[in-house]
Amino acid sequence: MEKTNITIGMTILALSVVVLVGAACGPAPTPIPTPTTTPPRMPSPTIAPSPTEEAKIIPTLVEERQLTHFATMREGQITEGSGAAFHPAWSPDGQQIAFILAEEMEGITRETIWVMRSDGSQAQRLFTPPDFGYAGDVVWSPDGERLAFYLGGVEGADIWVCKADGSGPERLVTSADPESIYTVQPAWSPDGERIAYTQQIITPRPEGHGFLEANTIWVMEADGSDPQQITEGELPAWSPDGNKIAFARTIEEPEYQRQIWIRDLSTGEEWSLGPGYEPAWSPDGEWIAFVDRAVRDEVLKAKEDGSPLLIARYESQEVFIMRSDGSDRHQLTNHPAEGEVPEEFISQETTGGPTIYLLESNLTDWSPAWSPDGKSIVFLRQDSEKAESNLWLLIPSDR
Repeated sequence: MEKTNITIGMTILALSVVVLVGAACGPAPTPIPTPTTTPPRMPSPTIAPSPTEEAKIIPTLVEERQLTHFATMREGQITEGSGAAFHPAWSPDGQQIAFILAEEMEGITRETIWVMRSDGSQAQRLFTPPDFGYAGDVVWSPDGERLAFYLGGVEGADIWVCKADGSGPERLVTSADPESIYTVQPAWSPDGERIAYTQQIITPRPEGHGFLEANTIWVMEADGSDPQQITEGELPAWSPDGNKIAFARTIEEPEYQRQIWIRDLSTGEEWSLGPGYEPAWSPDGEWIAFVDRAVRDEVLKAKEDGSPLLIARYESQEVFIMRSDGSDRHQLTNHPAEGEVPEEFISQETTGGPTIYLLESNLTDWSPAWSPDGKSIVFLRQDSEKAESNLWLLIPSDR
């Protein structure tokens, strides 16, 4: 699970200079164990299979509604109803949704596991980590009898399981270096026999400012035995047939970009589906939901040849879907940035350029998860203005 800090900033830059107005929210990275195998050689990316020629129906948003109503977590305004929900996960029968809640307990913020009915009713705490620990990345086993999650605390952060009622917690992974290696983001295989997860190795930057994070994806037996590293990346998601894993990988060159990749488990082939984060397969395997930036540019001033000098750029993070081959990318949610560009920016004298004024939406969407019947998607929406983080449900049109 990721913890959020909400900031509001404004910056101006020319060429790569941007004026930032708004706020960015994001769930924080989760922790992982020491490699027990030699990291595999990264295969060369291959081109995703080409889309079929048959007629295609592109889903659109039919309905969107809020499921939880936890109040603000802003300092000084916390009440008994305050909380920040994260990482929703459907039960296999579609009747319940498990999630993580950051809540105030005994004067400190704790991250606990909750469960509620699929309509948002009867929400109740299921598991409270011992010794002021914190939980994250909860997911159901395919038979609905267990939950996997990561549990963090003084001994690092590793993957645990418990019964569906929250009892009988059991540690599956023990990190060899709890201060720098974490295991997080468990994902159960469709047959329930294996668990994929992310291992994060955190090291200080050589220059002494901040940390470097190296993410690799591993697969182990459901009892925690025989862990094997399979690739570099994070946020593994099994295809419904269990033959592939979708995951996120950060590309540094030629420019920084988070991408969604597919790995074929039988051949070892990998290919990129393009930009995106937090992939989630539809139950029929035809679609992948994910989050990505939605960007709209408005040229405010241009040169005589039509090339832009001043640009207003509106950005938001939304829920998208695409076919599992990467085709038919389509935005589902839509909460564009709002605001006015200052007159002093528009009236400035500029040459070269372009100079960009960036406005970001106060709403940010994360963690889409398909219902078992494929008819709806639950996701997290953060509101930086209200300092709220709640779960929402969207219903796409028939596919």
